[in-house]
Amino acid sequence: MTRGVSLQNGLSWKRSGDALDHFQQMLDRYSVGEQISSPQDVSDLAALLERYDSMLLPGEATKIGAGILFFSKQTNNGEGWSSDSFWVHRTDATSSDFSYKKALGPLRSETKGRRNPT
Repeated sequence: MTRGVSLQNGLSWKRSGDALDHFQQMLDRYSVGEQISSPQDVSDLAALLERYDSMLLPGEATKIGAGILFFSKQTNNGEGWSSDSFWVHRTDATSSDFSYKKALGPLRSETKGRRNPT
C-alpha cells in the first residue's frame, strides 16, 4: 500500500518514497557545513519540521523550539559511523539535527490502533 505525504507549504507526493527522494536529493545538493540557501528548500524544510513536531507526544521538546533561524547540512558522528543530515539552527542560538526519514514516517493519526507502526 502506498502512502501519500503532504506538507503545510502545499508540497505533496502520492508516494512516501518520492518524498524521501526529494529530501535526499536536497541534502546531496549541499556541502557539509553549508547553510541551506534556496528559498524553496528552506520552505520545504520548515514544513517538514512542522510535520516532525506534529508527530511528537505531548510534552516532548519540539525541533522548532524558539523558532527557526536557518538550516544547514552537517555530519553526525558516532562510534564507528557517520552520516550527513539536516540541522535546524534556532533563534535562541541552539541547534539540533533532525531526521527527514522520521519526519516523513506515518503520522500518529495514521498509526492509531496499530501495535507496531513502521
